[in-house]
Amino acid sequence: MTDFLFPHETPREQQTVLMDAISKCIEDNKHIMIQAPTGLGKTAAALAPALTYALKHKKKVFFLTSRYTQHVLALHTVKAINERHDKHIVCADIIAKKNMCLFPQAEGYSSSEFTSFCKKLRENHQCKYFTGARKSNGLLTPDATLTVENLTRSFADATVIKDVSEASQLCPYEMAAEVARKADVVVGDYFYMFHPKIRDSFLKRIGCSIEDTIIIVDEAHNLPGRIKELASAKLTSFVTDNAIKEALVHDTPDANKVLVHIHSLLNRFNDISAPEQVVPKQWFIDAVKEEIEFTEAIELLDEAQAIVLDQKQRSFIASVHEFLVKWQTDLKGFVRIISKDEKGVTLALRCLDPRMMTADIAEAAQSVIMMSGTLEPLNLYSDTLGFRDAEKIRFDNPFPKENAQHLIVPQTTTRYAERTDQQYKDIAKICAEMVNKVPGNCAIFLPSYYFQKQVERYFTDQCDKTVFVEHASFQKQERTALLETFKQYKKSGAVLLGVANGSFGEGVDLPGDLLKCVVVVGLPLSKPDLETNQLIKYYDEQFGNGWDYGYIYPAFNTLLQNAGRCIRSSTDKGVVVYLDKRFGWPKYLRYFPKDTNLKVSAKPVDDIAKFFL
Repeated sequence: MTDFLFPHETPREQQTVLMDAISKCIEDNKHIMIQAPTGLGKTAAALAPALTYALKHKKKVFFLTSRYTQHVLALHTVKAINERHDKHIVCADIIAKKNMCLFPQAEGYSSSEFTSFCKKLRENHQCKYFTGARKSNGLLTPDATLTVENLTRSFADATVIKDVSEASQLCPYEMAAEVARKADVVVGDYFYMFHPKIRDSFLKRIGCSIEDTIIIVDEAHNLPGRIKELASAKLTSFVTDNAIKEALVHDTPDANKVLVHIHSLLNRFNDISAPEQVVPKQWFIDAVKEEIEFTEAIELLDEAQAIVLDQKQRSFIASVHEFLVKWQTDLKGFVRIISKDEKGVTLALRCLDPRMMTADIAEAAQSVIMMSGTLEPLNLYSDTLGFRDAEKIRFDNPFPKENAQHLIVPQTTTRYAERTDQQYKDIAKICAEMVNKVPGNCAIFLPSYYFQKQVERYFTDQCDKTVFVEHASFQKQERTALLETFKQYKKSGAVLLGVANGSFGEGVDLPGDLLKCVVVVGLPLSKPDLETNQLIKYYDEQFGNGWDYGYIYPAFNTLLQNAGRCIRSSTDKGVVVYLDKRFGWPKYLRYFPKDTNLKVSAKPVDDIAKFFL
């Protein structure tokens, strides 16, 4: 093994194997996809060889993650490397620009609205934080220079950078970007490398090229979905209606005429019986041309949004303008869908293929290291992300098998065709009976908020424990408060009724005795709507595996993330229950990881009681 900059005294055997594999890929200018369960120590095992190579060859390491807790872990890992190896590796932590902004109203803006807001303030010299950081020639002020020097000597996360900058009346983003210019490691969100415009602007700002980067993508199973959301756009009749009102208030008659026409185009769909249908790109462009040339419509809305944003913080006209700009894309891998519901009509541009935003990275970066505890099957991610030639490596779960009991309970089902009030009662009954036997906290993940509500009606009265319910409307503070209160019940026991794709099904760590049992109710399959069918069809055309790639594997990925909340370390003990008769069917059993020690249980209550004896 090469002498890597490992942060601890001795790596575990699997970490050594992983570091050697990563090192070889970096040396060979190749990419690697890594399936490695929680507890293996992926962060340290990835950063050690990446930094060893980067420092020697003057490269910059990007550690990208969608979770802020992972930002902090990466910073602490680099700090530990410095202390153990007597190095001065500089680490920068950066989050979205609008989230670093010190103006309170920035939080309510969309990304495009914030960009306009920030640009206007800077151009008009109305941002005291920016003028405090930059001279008129663009160079740093003395205060900013001193702040950057201090930050490069510390391991300040984005929150600390924001606090330090506010104390000195400096722009936090400018400070973070300057630290990133000097840094050996940049910790940030996916979009800093996988959103082309943001990436190009950021790399230019910090004086770095893609060719000089080694990119570590943490929780990489989230990347395809994040990229597709970044590339997608939608326009609703609610937005166009409010844009019309906005145009009237701000006296922009030409823009108003365009908006009235677009609003009427959307409402034409109300007269069609189908709830949704695919439309071609040219359909909308030609329909707009009934009144005005498409490019002229964009120009008029651009002028109107500038007038509005000069007088207020937000603009519906800006949202319409942004949608029209995105609609013009000629890139393949999109589906255009118009739909209606009780809220109105929506015209959507939905991205099906994330490769459009990964192609440049795959081609130019020194090495991309993608890792996750649920990156199976590896071929799905290498195919759909455009890294088909990447090396692939899998690691079995490192935790003692006797510490976890995985039960398939085939007593109920969440199949849509079998959803009845009696089925909700049966699910509530068996869930209550199982969690009542667990000496501690439990979490139950249901396939949707609607399904959760139906089960909750019967569950609460039968459950002996305190019940916490996740709601779709929760803000960050409410989620945090619920989780902290839930932890306090670790001895007496409580139950969290969550949703598979909700806030607590992934990215929440409840180690030790904070969570003793997870029940996953049903398979969280995507709604079989037009977009899902188009995705299956597209993946069939591209990879010949549309049903698995577009429908089954994403659901199992969510399921395994839910299940993974239970066992977070080698000393944790707990039970994971998969509640649905379909889990016992051969066609679904094959999707479980091979190292999952599954047992089909006819008496789950007895099995759970016996496990905790």
